[in-house]
Amino acid sequence: SALSGASGTSSADGALAIAVDLGTTTIALELLDPGSRATLASGSLLNGQRRFGADVLSRVKAATEGFAGELRDQARLDILAGIAHLLADAGVSGSRVERVTVAGNTVMDHLFLGLSAGGLAASPFTPEATRFPPARFADVFGSASGGGEIADGVKLISPDCPVFVVPCVGAFIGGDIVAGIAALGLRSESGAELFIDLGTNAEMALAWNGTIRCASAAAGPAFE
Repeated sequence: SALSGASGTSSADGALAIAVDLGTTTIALELLDPGSRATLASGSLLNGQRRFGADVLSRVKAATEGFAGELRDQARLDILAGIAHLLADAGVSGSRVERVTVAGNTVMDHLFLGLSAGGLAASPFTPEATRFPPARFADVFGSASGGGEIADGVKLISPDCPVFVVPCVGAFIGGDIVAGIAALGLRSESGAELFIDLGTNAEMALAWNGTIRCASAAAGPAFE
């Protein structure tokens, strides 16, 4: 899928970071300069896993029916394609990338990392993991083969570049809303605050009286 987005200009030759929002329907990416806090390029593309189903439970079903490897590779190839476009748009070398962080809902994280999604198929919906150790770029993306679709710039990213996956809370409260809570500094110091991530798997967090309560619902059918 073609990547759509915008790009800026790097003002330094320092280390860069890539942020990835691995959504059920859309994958959004940003190339960031942590030193200047500037966004050098951004864009999004459709998640190629959609051929296995539009919602997370369809993806889980496909994974348990023998397509887990294809789902994993598709997510990785999509992210690599997105990174290639970011680097090309910003006109920077992949050798400057020193961190990649991925945030997604719990199912997307499991499929991306190649973890078993079987526990998410039925009640009590138990994920294999909610916290994920950092991994090397080569270990995560080295097995994905994009051929000519992946630009040479991605190959310049160090194989030791760390890839972080934002931790999840539970089966359907994922790292995407955790990242949002952290980015917004969600607190309850001036009354109740409600944060809504309105995606195919819609999640929300209510901060009130010193606590944060989360819930989720399948919003995909409403959009359709």
